[in-house]
Amino acid sequence: MAVGFMLLLFAIGLTSASCCFQCNSKVVEIFNKIRTQVIPIQVRESRLRNRCDKLVKGMAENFFKDYAVKHYTGRIEIHHFNTLIDHIQAEAETFLHSQKTDQDFLDDLMIFRNETTLMFKRDLQIYRKKACSPTECGWLKMDVFSCSTCKTEKPSCLSPHICMGKDEKRIALVYREEQTKADMLRYGLSTVAVAAFILLVVLSIMALMYWLRKKHLAERTTFV
Repeated sequence: MAVGFMLLLFAIGLTSASCCFQCNSKVVEIFNKIRTQVIPIQVRESRLRNRCDKLVKGMAENFFKDYAVKHYTGRIEIHHFNTLIDHIQAEAETFLHSQKTDQDFLDDLMIFRNETTLMFKRDLQIYRKKACSPTECGWLKMDVFSCSTCKTEKPSCLSPHICMGKDEKRIALVYREEQTKADMLRYGLSTVAVAAFILLVVLSIMALMYWLRKKHLAERTTFV
């Protein structure tokens, strides 16, 4: 009996705990209802219906997890996360009663995802800044949620190497993008220069041929 009671308490603790979005059963349930009950009715055009379905499926699965893990630490403070869960549930439930159709419905879904992502980004940045700060990380006491493990964890300081590494990846990405643009510009200018040179050579040959032909005709006329 004691073991059964402990297992029951453990199960209740798991169901009541909020994890990353894809781990929260209530959020996933709402997203699944939108996919199965709302989108097939509200979105009649097949192309738009597929886009809506993929967008909602991504939010219910790994979209937010991948964003958190790949761009930040994947961890967020509990009170911030609970606020986000409440926001997602409240906003997602409005789609269950939405009267909008087709493109308007898709637009609302995109706005919802963008707004949620911005809120998520803000809170991810807050924890990451604290965890990377030598003066602030030591004061972190409250548990955090891990989007990669769907569990609460103790906060911890991040090494300067990891913190700098994240920034270096972003800087490198920006640099590669700028370098790519510069390379494309140089390639374009080189292509134009080569084309202009070829055109100049062709025109010169044509002018030379015209001059030689004209000279030849003049010599024949003089001979006659």
